[in-house]
Amino acid sequence: MPRVNKIIQYGYENQVLKLKDMGLSVTKIADEINSSQDDFTTSTMGIQRFLESNKIRDIKEEIQQGLDPMEDLRSEFRDKMYDLDDETHATLKEAKGLLKDSKRVLKLAQKSENAKLQLEAIKRAEGTLKTYVSSIEQVRRNWNTFIENGYRQFGTVQQAHQTNYIQVNNMLVDFMNELCPDCRHRVVKIITQQEV
Repeated sequence: MPRVNKIIQYGYENQVLKLKDMGLSVTKIADEINSSQDDFTTSTMGIQRFLESNKIRDIKEEIQQGLDPMEDLRSEFRDKMYDLDDETHATLKEAKGLLKDSKRVLKLAQKSENAKLQLEAIKRAEGTLKTYVSSIEQVRRNWNTFIENGYRQFGTVQQAHQTNYIQVNNMLVDFMNELCPDCRHRVVKIITQQEV
């Protein structure tokens, strides 16, 4: 039998969920719970495990109600992907504008014989390139976060499905153990699509 999470054991579920709904991180939730309770301490991992098990429980309830949590995730994932794609295009458009501006300034500086103006143009172009690189790096981080988050969310749904599958298997084993040998044999044949 699995061990009961300390959060549930001591009755802090609602407080943890409320703090999570307020947008606090797992670390801040643990700090908040630990600072407000004299007789109870928990870790960030304890909070994380509770939140994951709570999410799996919610998904299992959706599955049992005939809902498809994967479809909701796919829809959410698709919407976020389109948002990131729009952000990527906006960053690219901005970067092209910055590059065009840098080229214009550098051409003006080349035509000028003023060394100070040329140096200023080079510094401005360098700043533009730094901004461009920074924007691209941010887009890359956003895509990585998006992919990691999707992987984690799909894994949670998969884990909920797997738990339901194991429960059904256990229920069938218990059912089969209650049958007489002849009935058990007939049920096995029906399940394996053999004629009785």
